Amino acid sequence: MFKELSPLLRQRAVLLTVTRLEEDEIRVEVSEEGQADDDEELDEVA
Repeated sequence: MFKELSPLLRQRAVLLTVTRLEEDEIRVEVSEEGQADDDEELDEVA
């Protein structure tokens, strides 16, 4: 999972929120502040 986030971490902050849903299930939310020239990199990750 974190290899895919590598392009986003180059020049910006990323906030990861991890929530436990069930005994064996978690949810990870990724929030980042993009830059004007990020559209191509963001499309690759999404």
